[in-house]
Amino acid sequence: MGAENQNWIPFVATLEKSAVLRVIDPERLPKHEEGWLVIPCADGHRFRNLWEYHLRKCGHGPCHHPLTELGGALVLGDKSPLANSKRGFSVDEPLIDKIEASLEFKGLRNIAAYTHFPCSAANAVNLSAEEQFELFASAVERLRSRFENAYTLGFCHLHYPDDRFKTFFADIRLYRSVQVSKQ
Repeated sequence: MGAENQNWIPFVATLEKSAVLRVIDPERLPKHEEGWLVIPCADGHRFRNLWEYHLRKCGHGPCHHPLTELGGALVLGDKSPLANSKRGFSVDEPLIDKIEASLEFKGLRNIAAYTHFPCSAANAVNLSAEEQFELFASAVERLRSRFENAYTLGFCHLHYPDDRFKTFFADIRLYRSVQVSKQ
């Protein structure tokens, strides 16, 4: 896979310290019987671990429906540089259409939007860790606004250089209030 940017580690540590990133408590997750629509990055090196962890923590319900895209939920962020393909095709609107259809066809009411660090798609467009998380936050907000009848949560999956993995609940509302208090 080559050397990956590790500049995300101090930023993520700050998010964890401020409780924006928290350990997932399965008891606090919604208990809808049908399961989850999951929007992770299509990164083949990270997907399996992310998916297995998601099923362990959020595994209630018979249907866990992944909609993968390079960059995952990042493509849905405000003015995302990942929203268009290199050939100029929109990626975000077709993903929104697939989310809408999947919620309807599968009868799902839970959306799990994921970002992960390090992310090759984010690195390819030179996003800093802060910019990546900001895109992710705006993507979660877009999903909440667009799909008001669904319960949308953000999750952040981390793959450390020593091969440790962690996945956290990402409290976007707290992130916004921490941002406001810093201004």
